[in-house]
Amino acid sequence: MRWITGITMVLGGVTGAFVAWPYVLPLLQNRNIWAALSLIGILLFISGHMFNQIRRVPYVAGDGRGGISYFAGGFQNQYGLETQIVAAICRFHRCMEALLC
Repeated sequence: MRWITGITMVLGGVTGAFVAWPYVLPLLQNRNIWAALSLIGILLFISGHMFNQIRRVPYVAGDGRGGISYFAGGFQNQYGLETQIVAAICRFHRCMEALLC
């Protein structure tokens, strides 16, 4: 029974890939999709998202006076919200650059 199930699944996967290939190929060759994915990746890595994932940093922290601190002091520290603020600034700058050039 395992052999029949395995063979059926493999043949079904090959058939599905063969039928879907004419629809998937244009998506893989689309420059706009690759540009969008590249831009998203660049923004994630520039803004420090990977730093936050690796170090498990807090989203925000208290400033000691009852307020909220959005930016961490020093060069080796960072909060989660700081990542999103920097990404938004980079995106806004990119949009303005596209409009002006």
